[in-house]
Amino acid sequence: MATSGYKTKNVLVTGASGFIGKRLLNELLNNGYKVLALENNTKIYKKHKNLEIIKTDLESLTINKYEKLDFFIHMAAYTGSLKDRDETKYIKINFKETVRLFEMCQKDNIKFLYCSSTVVLEDQVEMDWYSKSKLMATEYIKKSTYKNWLAIYPSIVVDVKDIRKGKISGFLMARLGRANRFINIVSVDNIASTIVKMVDKKNIRGEYILGGINIRVNKYLKKSYQLANKFYLPFRLPKLLVKGFCLIVFGRNNLFNILNKNFVDQKLMSAKAKKDFDYVPEEGLEVFLAK
Repeated sequence: MATSGYKTKNVLVTGASGFIGKRLLNELLNNGYKVLALENNTKIYKKHKNLEIIKTDLESLTINKYEKLDFFIHMAAYTGSLKDRDETKYIKINFKETVRLFEMCQKDNIKFLYCSSTVVLEDQVEMDWYSKSKLMATEYIKKSTYKNWLAIYPSIVVDVKDIRKGKISGFLMARLGRANRFINIVSVDNIASTIVKMVDKKNIRGEYILGGINIRVNKYLKKSYQLANKFYLPFRLPKLLVKGFCLIVFGRNNLFNILNKNFVDQKLMSAKAKKDFDYVPEEGLEVFLAK
């Protein structure tokens, strides 16, 4: 249905009630798309004439009974529970279900956008069940003979409005490891608006790192506390102590796996995204760049 100069009409979104998904849903509807949104465990309260809510779980979702789709955006993922004792649920939802949905799109020649993560780019990815499952799905898509797809790699996604309310993304991990190590943060609104640009740009394919700004952990925390009008205490949590506590209280879950990894610098560039659709990494993060 989509042709040059004509917006894609029908888009299906999984994970539409998630952190990025809620913003993406608004962006798509505000830009004239007809959206089918999967509602699983978390209710979607949005009402709009161009919004149809699909009330089913990911495993039961099929696409052949809906009006012809132009675009499938797969945002849903299992991020884990402290009760997990193995990787089974991660592999089932994040890998097997992604493959099933991808193959459905291949059968009907629907463009597939997969929200991966920059965690799959790390050297220690196999240690972390979540990262491993996302990497497996990403690699499957990349090796497929079907080429009508996009894969995005967002870094640590933050919302400045939430931070002003005292909700600091990645708070625990930011308190562990070296205070002067680099992380990469990106605005949730920037990710959502960029995905809409990608849907609208008919001919782009392949992988895109969607990073934001490289910032030292101590500066990120200090600035976040300033935004929330809270006093900043530059204390660090002993990683070994936190890991031991996790092991005693919860056992060898995925948080324990993550704590076993080395916390290294993460510096990212988004050169391809800048070139192909004028991506602006620092958009929405100007307050973190101010002195």
